[in-house]
Amino acid sequence: MPYTVFLNGQLLGVSHDHNHLVKTMREHRRKGLISPFISISTHQQLQYILVATDGGRMCRPCIIVKNAIPTVTDKHLDILSRGVIDFEYFTNNGLVEYLDVNEENDALIAISEEDLSPQTTHIEMAAFSILGICAGLIPFPHHNQSPRNTY
Repeated sequence: MPYTVFLNGQLLGVSHDHNHLVKTMREHRRKGLISPFISISTHQQLQYILVATDGGRMCRPCIIVKNAIPTVTDKHLDILSRGVIDFEYFTNNGLVEYLDVNEENDALIAISEEDLSPQTTHIEMAAFSILGICAGLIPFPHHNQSPRNTY
């Protein structure tokens, strides 16, 4: 079944093998061949692929999971803390990728390692960062009303 491909909301063309197109673009992003902020999302019901490269989209980093195992290990974190590598290393080597809201709809993101399953695609970097850095600093947020934490 052909999928319509949109680039920043403009019709780009049609793909007869949408799975291959999406997989290839994500592999290129994970290898650092294209910008880590390019979003590739699929809408199964309406049969279209949305590629977003425009600025101003809210993106957040998530650790990539393969076969229910996070790609970032304690070894990576140790090397990072010693200053041998920087965060860009993680995005250019397929360990971490930035997801926007459209791509999050295609992802199954675990909050912690206990939540991992074979279908999991990503894991949060830290559970407290789900609401953002500022909201993550609020003590005992689960005792507040949700609007109080987010505004």
